[in-house]
Amino acid sequence: MKLTPYLVAKLAYRFGTRIAKRSTRPHGFILMYHRVASPTVDPWKISVSPQNFAGHMQALSEMADVVPLQELPANLRKGRRSRPVAAVTFDDGYLDSLVSAKPVLDDLGIPATIFVPTGWIGDLRPMWWDRLAHSLLAPEVLPESLVLSSHGQDFSWQEPEVNRKDAVGRRARARVHRGVWSRMRGLADDDARHAVVDALVSVLGTDEGPVGDARPLNRDELRTLAADGRFEVGSHSVTHPTLPGLPSEAKASEIENSAKQFEEIFGRRPATFAYPYGDLDDESVELVREAGYSLACSTREDLMWKGDDPHLLPRIHVGNWSAGEFRKRLGWYWLP
Repeated sequence: MKLTPYLVAKLAYRFGTRIAKRSTRPHGFILMYHRVASPTVDPWKISVSPQNFAGHMQALSEMADVVPLQELPANLRKGRRSRPVAAVTFDDGYLDSLVSAKPVLDDLGIPATIFVPTGWIGDLRPMWWDRLAHSLLAPEVLPESLVLSSHGQDFSWQEPEVNRKDAVGRRARARVHRGVWSRMRGLADDDARHAVVDALVSVLGTDEGPVGDARPLNRDELRTLAADGRFEVGSHSVTHPTLPGLPSEAKASEIENSAKQFEEIFGRRPATFAYPYGDLDDESVELVREAGYSLACSTREDLMWKGDDPHLLPRIHVGNWSAGEFRKRLGWYWLP
């Protein structure tokens, strides 16, 4: 993107308007984490190292009032506070939420919400996208071309520069990964997605050991996570599909059946929902309302303002930033 004088002026105006808005309107923010881990491959930048996560939470506890997600809208309705208000969320239900994140949160007394695809609870397999990323991005050498068809989809590629050790090669490797990932996302179920990865692993001879711990929580682990009430568990659908791509009946099933499965585990329906991949449409939002969820989170990056639609709440994606970088963002971008 070329910074023309017009674009610079436009960005300056937008930033100035935002600062003015922050100074007068009650607002807070919702942080979105996924993994607290240090995987060797992380193309979507969803992992934060345990050390950096601890630094983030220490800074957050010093600079903001961290409240349970369900209490955030009510806190904003009360008006501006002497300290900013924030909530912490995790998507996908990774095991490291219990192993690595919870001890830090417990030490600092910070509440959090974790959004879990109920159909994945207890699955011993790592998340399919982690398996896929490792199989395509970790090996030193990939075939320059591959023909693979499965479940009515073509997962083939032809990238003669995929093994170059420069930016051209990295872009070629990324195209292979993104192309296969985008087609896998449209498959009907998780067994089909894992079957594709199984085929790739077999052809490529990938060692899957490094992704072995990237698995979902099981029922006992979820109960342990939520036992003291600091971690709220919310729904992330049943199988983590892109909801807008589903027929109406399947879309309703993903949203409602997740609540029913949740009730079987915890004896109550979940109060919160997060749209898988952040993908949503008007029908998805309405179905979430009708299912009785009190609020739902998107992945739209913004501060949360008093009066925001509780079923379209924005969140801020957190990268693997140092504690110092996180503090800077708290100071100049997120907080008054």
